[in-house]
Amino acid sequence: MACDDARKLVGTWDLLSYRVTLADGQVIEPLGLRPRGTGIYTEQGTVAAQLMRTGRPRLGTARGIAGLDLEPRLLAQAFTGYIAYSGRYVVDALSAIVDHHVECSLVPDWEGTTLRRGYAFENELLVLRPSPSEGRHAELRWRRRTG
Repeated sequence: MACDDARKLVGTWDLLSYRVTLADGQVIEPLGLRPRGTGIYTEQGTVAAQLMRTGRPRLGTARGIAGLDLEPRLLAQAFTGYIAYSGRYVVDALSAIVDHHVECSLVPDWEGTTLRRGYAFENELLVLRPSPSEGRHAELRWRRRTG
């Protein structure tokens, strides 16, 4: 079974939604109503994920941010609306868990950690559920990219 689930994960996935249910039942969408994102699982065991809020303010440069003196407020808005990391993944099909062993991340605190995700395949979708934290339950829905 582990092999089947690992094979089903392999590919490129487009983010459809990212919702968090708080302890009081309120539902929030941390990256807005129309988040964008790409998740990639390779046969060799590499995972890469980039998720973003659409409509983030422009920084006014097409050269990237390395070495530029940009307004801290704009950098904070860009940073808080973006999630990016990569590393290795391991599937535990019996528990329906995929562990993302983070090697590189926009959030430095994630480097060297494991992000545990419950997973399920619902029709054509991949549903990932990070481990609950402080009464928060998150769910990310992805559709396999075709063509």
